[in-house]
Amino acid sequence: MANRISYFSIMSFVLLWSTIVNAQHKELLEGTNAYQAGEYDRAAISFLQAIEADDASIQGNFNLGNTYYKSKKYEDAVGHYQDVISQSDDDLIQSKAFYNLGNSYLSQAQEQNPENGINEKSQEQLKNAIEAYKNALRKNTEDYDAKNNLGVAYKMLRQQQQQQKQQQQQQQNQDENQEKEKEQQEDKPQDENQENEEEKDEEQKGDQQPPEQDKEDPIKNQNDLEKGKPQDMEKDQIERMLKRIEEEDKKVQEKLMKRRKGDRVQIEKDW
Repeated sequence: MANRISYFSIMSFVLLWSTIVNAQHKELLEGTNAYQAGEYDRAAISFLQAIEADDASIQGNFNLGNTYYKSKKYEDAVGHYQDVISQSDDDLIQSKAFYNLGNSYLSQAQEQNPENGINEKSQEQLKNAIEAYKNALRKNTEDYDAKNNLGVAYKMLRQQQQQQKQQQQQQQNQDENQEKEKEQQEDKPQDENQENEEEKDEEQKGDQQPPEQDKEDPIKNQNDLEKGKPQDMEKDQIERMLKRIEEEDKKVQEKLMKRRKGDRVQIEKDW
């Protein structure tokens, strides 16, 4: 009786495993056909079902990683390639998984770096790609595609690092220039105030200076000054005053003579 139970248990397991394998094989086949036709959404569904039937399906994870890569779902592809690397002991399969892993990182870096855009995440992805290509070559030294893509990743990384260095230098120069301009702006009002004060002093000095003389004819200027000498003006005034006094004196004398003739005057001599 016990032998019958064991027999039936083994047969049930074989049938179940056969069913799983058949179902997995069917999904893998359908997924491959859809993948080759470019129907990546339908292919992804089939490969996911194959993995559900056997979560250790190396072929299912590898093909699903390729499907996600074609759909530009690079992060999802990375996860399935890493599953293949951890599940398989075959150097050739691991080499292919590492190569595809490197391509996924490289594509992510290119998305992060559209022409002039540079950021730390892009450089990190490039470093991951370089490491993946190196691992692919460790597993298969004759993988010339891995060698080529390794050179591409190195070149992109150097270019980005150089650009980043240039941008940092430009930013530093801009900061220094802005700092200098700020210092100049802070010093400028003082200079302007000083200039204004100097201008005011010059204007005051200009007001205190005598009128500018005619330098072309110094003799003429000298004569003009002499015409207005104070001593000359005083002499004229004196002469006119003397004339008036003489005329007034004559008039007084004439009046006195008239009074003497008409008036009675007693003359007494005192002893």
